Amino acid sequence: MVCCVQLYIDFFTNIVYTNAAALITAVLCMVAIYAVQRWVNPTFKRKLKMPLPIELIVVCKMGDFSVFDLNFCSASLAVC
Repeated sequence: MVCCVQLYIDFFTNIVYTNAAALITAVLCMVAIYAVQRWVNPTFKRKLKMPLPIELIVVCKMGDFSVFDLNFCSASLAVC
């Protein structure tokens, strides 16, 4: 029991050092997976031969977003 209390104390004292982009991405992924598993798959269960593989789709898309560079105006471009 003391171990669990210490775990929560450490978690909430160090949460200010969290990368905000990673936290937002993780929360969005969890919401998307939950929504598809809870509402979309049961709705289209009769129409689809297999459930929608939302876990695979989310992992692939988040991998794409993690390597996507938002710095379009880098120093090597003379256009910017």
